[in-house]
Amino acid sequence: MGEHHGHVEDSEANRVGAFDALPFFLWSDESPLRYMFIKPHKTPEYDDKHTIFISGIPSGLTEEECLQFVTCFGPVTTLAMHPTRSSALVVFESSRGADKMIKDAKKGKPRIIRRIPRQGLFGLKAWVKGHAKACRPGNAALQRQLDRWMEEFEEREAREKEEAMARMEDDGWTVVRRYKGRKKNTDEASGITVGAVAPAAAQEIAKKRQRRDAVYENFYASQKREKRRSELIELRERFEEDRKRLAQLRAARKFHPLASMRLVMRVATCRHGSLRMRHTLVQRSCIPGREISANKHHHGHKSRLHSTSDRVRNDSILFVSPLWPERTASAAGVRTSDLIESFLSKEYKVHYAAMASPNEHSEALERREGVGVYSCQANREEDFKRILDVTKPTTVIFDRFYAEEMFSYIVRDHMPGVMRVLDMQDVHFLRTWRQRLIAQQDGKKKGELELGHVIRSMPPSTYEPCLRELASIYRCDLTCVCSPREIEILDNHYGVDEDRLVEAAFFNGPSKFESSGDNRSFGERQDAMMIGNFRHPPNADSVQWACRVLWPAIRSAMKGMGVDTLPSLHIYGAYGQSQATLHNPAQGIEFHGFAPSLDMMLQYRALFAPLRFGAGLKGKIVDAWNYGCPVITTLIGSEGMTHLENTSWGGFGTAATEQDIIHDFISLYTDVDVWNRCQAQGFRLLDELYNKQRTLTALHKSLHARYDNLTSWRHSKNYIGEILWSQSMRSTEYFSRWIELKETCKKEE
Repeated sequence: MGEHHGHVEDSEANRVGAFDALPFFLWSDESPLRYMFIKPHKTPEYDDKHTIFISGIPSGLTEEECLQFVTCFGPVTTLAMHPTRSSALVVFESSRGADKMIKDAKKGKPRIIRRIPRQGLFGLKAWVKGHAKACRPGNAALQRQLDRWMEEFEEREAREKEEAMARMEDDGWTVVRRYKGRKKNTDEASGITVGAVAPAAAQEIAKKRQRRDAVYENFYASQKREKRRSELIELRERFEEDRKRLAQLRAARKFHPLASMRLVMRVATCRHGSLRMRHTLVQRSCIPGREISANKHHHGHKSRLHSTSDRVRNDSILFVSPLWPERTASAAGVRTSDLIESFLSKEYKVHYAAMASPNEHSEALERREGVGVYSCQANREEDFKRILDVTKPTTVIFDRFYAEEMFSYIVRDHMPGVMRVLDMQDVHFLRTWRQRLIAQQDGKKKGELELGHVIRSMPPSTYEPCLRELASIYRCDLTCVCSPREIEILDNHYGVDEDRLVEAAFFNGPSKFESSGDNRSFGERQDAMMIGNFRHPPNADSVQWACRVLWPAIRSAMKGMGVDTLPSLHIYGAYGQSQATLHNPAQGIEFHGFAPSLDMMLQYRALFAPLRFGAGLKGKIVDAWNYGCPVITTLIGSEGMTHLENTSWGGFGTAATEQDIIHDFISLYTDVDVWNRCQAQGFRLLDELYNKQRTLTALHKSLHARYDNLTSWRHSKNYIGEILWSQSMRSTEYFSRWIELKETCKKEE
């Protein structure tokens, strides 16, 4: 079965050998365009004017759904599907039905195959149920299989032994056969019992055996006592060493009670009778001369954290991320920082572990009261276990799926009762798939760019990043998704139960500039701006496209319209060293680099965001609305940021081609009425879609509900997650363990 995203009017292009390609959509017109292959067919009962042979029927299509589809061409007498259900024979009542079907195929006119409601399970859920039943056939079936295996094994073993003895007899050896399990042997000729033991002698042997066992038992008990005594002495020596070390640190003013870059914990438990001793030795920094404090202000606010009367739970949250949250550099950093603040406001203990080296961002996080900061390298299982032992989290939040791949198995093995939450930030596999499509389109260099195809295309099941991220979702207990559009894609297209997903968008609120005198009008604003973290591929690509293609075309079009003062494009963003070469004031392009404050948005008339690929929510758009700056972007940029009940938007966000986005920019930039309407819609959407209190309340409610029913949910609804945790499916865990072992061996060498 072929798959495409457009249809061809040329009848020759739609012909494959003797077959005509009939395009169709499966379930809805938003799905990828597919093809069946048809041709007239002659049988002894029917001529070829009434009969059509169909090949390439999609997998899983029922006979009723197929019949409903072909009936749209004309009344059908007979529909016979092949047992493989990949082909069928259709007999129409008249030749008009067959002719119409062939004409539609030649014209490339697509039809929609509608789904008929089915009884019972089907698709992935049916496969899961069948898999579970096949893996658990029941105790009786397992017992029969084990008995059969044991019987076959014993028969094979006896046969091999007999063959070995026969070979030895053939070589001239006298073979003595030993009958295992017989208590006595009787001579057949004389009837005398050989090897029998008198009862008195048997009792004496038993007493000797008991005395011997008692000696050995006492001997081993003595050894255990000596071992415990040695461990206790060693433990006391280490305790004294660490006490001296702490005294030295205090004297040098380098001691922090919660210093926690790497925690060297020694916990020993000794039991002897009723004696139980525990010594927990304190932590040291893993970087010589540098320590990171879990909370420098901990002692000064101890009463507020531990004696608040209205705190119901003693929850501890551990964030695990590849990076420190950069609030001034990326939308993801802003969102993560807001999440941390929300947990702190509810009296949670918050800890943050990152794979990055300490920097100014970790120091800023460390200064935040109530946050513990840890540095943990990837593929260091014991180090991460120490962090888990100290933080004692009730919930671990993995920032992006690759953090989950590296650390979730450690959490599951070391603390199985902890709730594991994945924060996707955006659907990475969707973004990288779209990036690949754009690269392919750029390589062909034929025709104008069309983003409608890009946004409709979904990664197939053979796309490895898609499988990795979906597996990460299923291994976790709950997944935070940024936008309702991504939840829709995961639920409807990839079959992820909505019960696993919770929306966690940006946490903003009404703009402070909407009703204040600080807001600037259309006439007080000039030029356009772009902003973004240029380490993010969609941002870097959009700036290149804007400066090389779109902006020269926009200025040329406006000049042709007789606009006196042409606008300039001002570019801001972190990590933009490679983009600085685009600075060209003569062409109206000015590169400014990092923006320490977003207040400069008040001076610009529009935010220009021509994104060709990407996923998730766009923080730059939310920031622009907050400062009363309308937005010009593409279908990719506005995806998931529209109100379902209202199509009006805070700017223009429907552009699919270069000409669309040029037209949208000129319309917004030059028309004061359009600009005022878009600014008002931006203020409204900011409150409706990203209200901080409403969004965070819903998120915390979902987290609490899943945590309160975690065990029952795992047992009753997490079948696919448990399948992925089985040994054969844990490739990422064993790959991580292999890397850790290899690097450890290198250090030892």
